[in-house]
Amino acid sequence: MIATATRRFPASAERTLAVLGRLLRKRPYAVEFIDTVGGHPLAGGILRLALPASTGLTGPGSFWTYLGSGSGTRELSVALSPLGEEACEVRLTARTHGERVSRGATSELEGVLTAVAIAVLADAAFAAI
Repeated sequence: MIATATRRFPASAERTLAVLGRLLRKRPYAVEFIDTVGGHPLAGGILRLALPASTGLTGPGSFWTYLGSGSGTRELSVALSPLGEEACEVRLTARTHGERVSRGATSELEGVLTAVAIAVLADAAFAAI
């Protein structure tokens, strides 16, 4: 099964990609870059990211309880689509194991996009200072 979450951001794809990269490498997400498929993400390519090996409640991968531990997912795909010069859309996708996608898995992806939205807004606010 596939769990996805999509959100539009009021920032350029370039700025959003930079914030996304900084945010996802840190705790609680702690993902690692694997490679890209189809070229650079700003030119239509897709980022492949590895979820952390540890998904315990207090370890580095504690955020990924449902995707990592619950469904055995080990990889996350990220696609960015520019929507003009000052907006873009980000889609997170995870292939889960099992016959259905849990609400928790989808909530984790949506939680990531919420954190990215907050970080994008903060980045834009501080860039103006």
